[in-house]
Amino acid sequence: MDPRVTDTINLILDNPQDIESIIPDRNEYYFTFRSRTFSITHSPENGFSFYIYPRWKSGIPPLIDTVGFGQEDPDASFVRYESEGQADTTLLKKLYEFMTAKHLNIDDFFDKILKKG
Repeated sequence: MDPRVTDTINLILDNPQDIESIIPDRNEYYFTFRSRTFSITHSPENGFSFYIYPRWKSGIPPLIDTVGFGQEDPDASFVRYESEGQADTTLLKKLYEFMTAKHLNIDDFFDKILKKG
């Protein structure tokens, strides 16, 4: 994978406070980070894929509709990155699991269960 993609994913993981929204759609999490739109997906057949939508500025729900219904919109153009080895797979899996946990608010869930007093 392009080292800039790896650096970007690590930046996202290191700065969760800069994730503005996460919206799931089947096996994919669309999210914005520092006003940029991305998605991470997983399937048993294709493994993990990371998408960058460099031109998209209209919010996630309209993007999901555009992509999901096969509508053509030049602003919905994307670049797809897949793992090129074990290190990439591990990083993409970590991002996917992170987005799952963040979307489901798992930290708050455990904080409430483990809270003493």
